[in-house]
Amino acid sequence: MAAERPIIICTRGSALALAQSNMIAAPRDIDPAVSDLDNVYLYYVDELQSIAADYLNLRKEEVARCEKIIAEKVAALLEANRFLTTDEHSL
Repeated sequence: MAAERPIIICTRGSALALAQSNMIAAPRDIDPAVSDLDNVYLYYVDELQSIAADYLNLRKEEVARCEKIIAEKVAALLEANRFLTTDEHSL
């Protein structure tokens, strides 16, 4: 399991956080060069909506893919059951 890193939320007037952190800045008052540090990931609050929307779209695509697989499996089971039922009556 990956080591957990603290999430540091920086707002106007707060001190700069430790390295090896996830940082969320509001407003954009953190120098973008901070993200050049090893193991530091800088996100601005207004970017989070876009990131969340991207992941939501990925999840929706996966749901559609899963629904297709389920429909195919159900159809195959129903078809197999139809043949079993037909064969049982012919005996």
